[in-house]
Amino acid sequence: MSEILIIGKNDSNNEMIRDYLEMHDHDVTIETDENTGLAMLKEKRFSLVIFECDNDMMVAKCRQRTNIPLMVVLPDNSEAVMIKCFKAGADDCMAVPLRMGEFTARAEAGLAQYRRLTEHRIGRDIISISGVKLDMNTRNVEVRGEKCRLTNKEYELLKYLMLHAEMMIDGKVLYREIWGDDYNGSKATVVVHVRKLREKIEENPKHPRIIETGWGEGYCFKDLQDKE
Repeated sequence: MSEILIIGKNDSNNEMIRDYLEMHDHDVTIETDENTGLAMLKEKRFSLVIFECDNDMMVAKCRQRTNIPLMVVLPDNSEAVMIKCFKAGADDCMAVPLRMGEFTARAEAGLAQYRRLTEHRIGRDIISISGVKLDMNTRNVEVRGEKCRLTNKEYELLKYLMLHAEMMIDGKVLYREIWGDDYNGSKATVVVHVRKLREKIEENPKHPRIIETGWGEGYCFKDLQDKE
């Protein structure tokens, strides 16, 4: 059984989503107030959050509070809003009216991904994926068994990507999370740091397999073992 949090003011949507997810043996909590719901992410351990929202700033605020899969339910099928929500940190988006069979399948896929990612935890503070081992307590990093020296920003970038492994993270989100500022055209900063990180962890930096570049200059830390 997985713990799922629904944040949204639409009671009929909330209840419909809850009923379908509970039929699949999940424990669902509903919170209609956005700020209270975001605070709950720090107070209780959830495996998935479903956020009814069309404000990309609120989506980004939610992403800042948690690394778990984030599904956004939009009031209409606006491509522009959907893209903004993805760039703000959403892992999946669907618009109402919801096709509940598809919605439930997407939720189950997000939960399965989360379970795979948590399997890479060695204890509480160590992550090991694709030959890269990161200790969040000592800040030590090993690559294929060898110690790897990183700058502070390289370490923070690597940690963020590994905590979101198999997720495509937009460069704007990375800049905000690592440097703590608005993007303001600082695309080159992210690109340079990703290149330097690849030089230290990839077997062939010119043909990277661990950190992939996606559409719109997003980046994804790949689980190579999962692909073999």
